[in-house]
Amino acid sequence: VSELSPPGTAFRLPAARDPDAGRFGTQGYALLEEGGAAGEPPLFQLRYGRPEALELVLLRRLDRERAEAHRLVVEAWDGGSPRRRGRLRVSVRVLDENDNAPAFSRGEYRARLREDAPPGTAVCRLRATDPDLGANGEVRYAINRRQSDPDGYFAVEERSGVLLLRRPLDREARALHRLVVEARDGGAQPEVSSALVSVAVLDVNDNRPAIRLLYLTESGDPRVSEGARPGDYVARVSVSDADEGGGAEGAGGGGGGIALALLGGDGAFALRPAGAGIFFLCLVLLRRLDRERAEAHRLVVEAWDGGSPRRRGRLRVSVRVLDENDNAPAFSRGEYRARLREDAPPGTAVCRLRATDPDLGANGEVRYA
Repeated sequence: VSELSPPGTAFRLPAARDPDAGRFGTQGYALLEEGGAAGEPPLFQLRYGRPEALELVLLRRLDRERAEAHRLVVEAWDGGSPRRRGRLRVSVRVLDENDNAPAFSRGEYRARLREDAPPGTAVCRLRATDPDLGANGEVRYAINRRQSDPDGYFAVEERSGVLLLRRPLDREARALHRLVVEARDGGAQPEVSSALVSVAVLDVNDNRPAIRLLYLTESGDPRVSEGARPGDYVARVSVSDADEGGGAEGAGGGGGGIALALLGGDGAFALRPAGAGIFFLCLVLLRRLDRERAEAHRLVVEAWDGGSPRRRGRLRVSVRVLDENDNAPAFSRGEYRARLREDAPPGTAVCRLRATDPDLGANGEVRYA
């Protein structure tokens, strides 16, 4: 009997035969025993009439996964005194149908994977079972690409249910992947169920600290006037690290955050912290800058993260010193001596004086009087 047979389905049984006639012949039947669980309503009942029709009627749907067979005893009696009885043993075998969907062992699977895991790494194993027989109970797995993982970072082995990594991960781009994995049986009209898989990407120290400078000039160029005073700000420095826990702790600092240092500049510049990951590049010299001695200062800003191994970010900066009129013209000599005949006519050249000014442009143009 198919387990999908609807209630009311009747199955013909052979009727009892009694050679006696009249009331001494077969008078009725009874179902004495059946294979249903104790306390449950009966699965079958008998329906009979005269002269010889006898049918076994199904009262409720069968479930092969609960009971593969049911053993019944049909008793017939006559009308004599004492009554005589005959028995028929009936074995009802339940035929399997694809009436069960695969069931996952969990509704949601959680896994963690390092972002530097190579393709081919096993993430986790999903398991779904189907109590149906044969192809109806064979389970195959697949990722629902419409609902999840359209970029194909993961794949699932069709037979084993092992979830594999297909593409390199990047936690900074995506820290959590959610997948919908389907389990489908092999029935003619397959039954399908699904489970959610959450894959958390664990951070590794794969990014260098990033350093950005914003010059505090009208043009935004790296320059400073030689007339600037110690303590004046030159640029705003920001530091960031895409890795988890990245954040600057201070110039020369350490620990799990970012350590920032300034190299070069002849001691004329320093970094002054101004908040989380923010610094100001400022002048610290007790004396003023002198463009005539150094037209530019070359600096290197270095940032080290606290990972293992540590990663370093570097930014090279050349700060140009702008000219100010801070130099007087200087004569080549403090005193010039010349000789001239007393009969020299007016307009005669006596000597040539020379003065120079190291300032630029109009600031360095010398006029004599």
